[in-house]
Amino acid sequence: MHDDFRAGQDSYEKAEKKLLEDACHRALEKGGKKKEEVQFFLSGDLSNQIISSSFTARTMAIPYLGILKPAPAPPW
Repeated sequence: MHDDFRAGQDSYEKAEKKLLEDACHRALEKGGKKKEEVQFFLSGDLSNQIISSSFTARTMAIPYLGILKPAPAPPW
């Protein structure tokens, strides 16, 4: 889909958002759906910050449910 690992963006964070947006558009296209038909956007990321997925959901204007890994329980 892209010739460089930054997807033409000037930072890794913007590239991650661009790649996720492109993946969402491709999934909608392959599924024969419009974004207005999507009830919610369920996403997270490996660094447990959900920044890129939250910005992608905002850009796509789809209700968003973010997935976060719970923090470990305190040892006491």
